[in-house]
Amino acid sequence: MIFSFIKEQENYSVVKWAEFFEVSTSGYYTWERERAERLERDRKYREEVREAFNSGKGTYGVDRVCGIMRRTGMKANFLKVKRLMDEMDLHSIHKRRRQRSLTDSRKSRGDGYENLVRDLEITEPFGDFRNILVDSCVITNSNRGLGIQLRDSGNVEHVRYTNIHIETRRFSNKWWGHAEPIYVTSLDRSAGKGAGRIRDVYFGGIVCNGSNGAYISGQKDRPVEDVVFDNVSVEMKARPGEDRGECDRRPCIGEGLVRRDSAGIYCADAKNVTLRHVRVTWDGAPAEGFGAALEVVGSEGLKIEDFTGRASRKGIKAIIRRQA
Repeated sequence: MIFSFIKEQENYSVVKWAEFFEVSTSGYYTWERERAERLERDRKYREEVREAFNSGKGTYGVDRVCGIMRRTGMKANFLKVKRLMDEMDLHSIHKRRRQRSLTDSRKSRGDGYENLVRDLEITEPFGDFRNILVDSCVITNSNRGLGIQLRDSGNVEHVRYTNIHIETRRFSNKWWGHAEPIYVTSLDRSAGKGAGRIRDVYFGGIVCNGSNGAYISGQKDRPVEDVVFDNVSVEMKARPGEDRGECDRRPCIGEGLVRRDSAGIYCADAKNVTLRHVRVTWDGAPAEGFGAALEVVGSEGLKIEDFTGRASRKGIKAIIRRQA
């Protein structure tokens, strides 16, 4: 929301920001006066959601919670209830019935039965990936959102992601992915097996919410090329109990988990990256492990057309550029 954004800014006055966004200062101050009431209503609504969820002893999902709230006379919007349940880590637990097998495979385990996949090793893609379109998707409660993870020969090019909402969170270090909503990497898996190239990837109309930022990384001799962020927003939030300040490059040669402050958008060893109408925001109080809005390392041809963002906390630059 515009008023929320204005409240976070310290470099210019409210009047300047109001003129920029073409809103009234009186509207801003009215919003600020009513903010306490809205926060109190939100707190009570969260309590109602939690109470409805707890009435099912952890087995109720979003639909059931909405139904219980409506029966008590409350309004229950599915998307709002789902968002609050995700924020409060309220996830239903269902006991799964064991599926009874209709066949007995114990007699098929002897040496007389050929195993068609024994000693079969797939080490690399069988060809290139081209002309891919992903449109109108919702990704929720995932350890990674949109990912192009190239580790072997074969190239990826002409890929379009449009109109997608992404919500990510950290899970276990055993899983690849540290809540990156957008992840584009071309890294060698092992010595002697070089990764291919990634070219011409477009992200348009993407909304990202999670505990990590977008991550782009190629290699000095094979940079990721021609990536466009068009109308992309990244909102980062520190979740209680989640580790921060770490990027996941696995699998790769060398260090897979690298400790560093997470930027809203991180770009390393890339060429001709365009950021058009891109916004980075931080939800909540300043948190350790979060860094700049944009960090660019060893990349050339960066083009910025309307980028909005500030550092996560004082003492850090909003945009960091360095060679290595």
